[in-house]
Amino acid sequence: MFSDRVKLLGRTFEKGGRLLLKDSYTGLSFYCKGSVRLTITPEKETDKDSCPYVGVVIDDDLEAVRKIAITHELKNVKATKGDGKAHKIEIVKLTEEQYGNIYFSELCFEDEDSVKKTESYNKSVLFIGDSITAGYGVDGIDGEGDFTTFEENVLSSSAILTAKSINAEAYVFASSGNGIISRWIEPDKDEPNKDGLMPVIFPFEKDIFPEADYIFVNLGTNDNSYIKGKAWRINRFKEEYTKFIVKLRKLYPKSMLFIAFGVMEDELLPDLEAMVNNYKEDYKDDNCFFIKLDKQQLSEGIGAAGHPSLNVNKRVSDTLIKAIENNY
Repeated sequence: MFSDRVKLLGRTFEKGGRLLLKDSYTGLSFYCKGSVRLTITPEKETDKDSCPYVGVVIDDDLEAVRKIAITHELKNVKATKGDGKAHKIEIVKLTEEQYGNIYFSELCFEDEDSVKKTESYNKSVLFIGDSITAGYGVDGIDGEGDFTTFEENVLSSSAILTAKSINAEAYVFASSGNGIISRWIEPDKDEPNKDGLMPVIFPFEKDIFPEADYIFVNLGTNDNSYIKGKAWRINRFKEEYTKFIVKLRKLYPKSMLFIAFGVMEDELLPDLEAMVNNYKEDYKDDNCFFIKLDKQQLSEGIGAAGHPSLNVNKRVSDTLIKAIENNY
């Protein structure tokens, strides 16, 4: 079994000698010498623009990630060449579940005796959100070209930057375009897109996440494409978001819970802050906090389709870390 030899990252599923990876930032972490090979299989074959991607990280160098497009089964993939020295290796899923699940199998090491699991951390953090949390756009340039999954890289998201900075186990449940009462809709549309909304698809009952020390939720950007400033829609959004928080709190009663918003747009900031304050008072929850994220600026650089760049993700990560420190 994979877990007997290497550390498993995120919420993974071992089935029939294969490791199923659904969420962003799921995969393997270990130390070893020599080359490493494995087979990577997508649940569904597709083209390079919409396929899932895997990243190989050596010695925590997030600026030199090797990205592998999983359009079809890749057998005997040489993840690392090996130079005779011991290195820390991470082989992780860079893209979210809606862009395809993958399997790892046939993991082989050139130097079996050198393989060692990487350290486990005492703290853990769960991130729940949309494309911002998934790291979509961070490997792209604003306004250039059509959508491609190559532009998504969870390793450069504020989520993973935060988890690595505070030495915490990371779990990511992100779904681009998602929201509380509506997915993203075109400006000329006025009906909500309720397909697979976060309060429905988050795993409350099956294959749930372990209770994390910290939970960060960043939702509302896509809802606002439907809300369009209408008071009754804002009220419904706040009501449904509150219900979502209540469900989370029942499942994770001890977690420090943070509701963040504002990096791509800030229209709903006062409404979300009021919602959190009302929830805290109504449910007597002193372990829930609102985080105002400063809106991204052109001077920081913008990623694909107006999404946060690496610089913006780093700045957001700093804000999240300060929120933990200030409220611990």
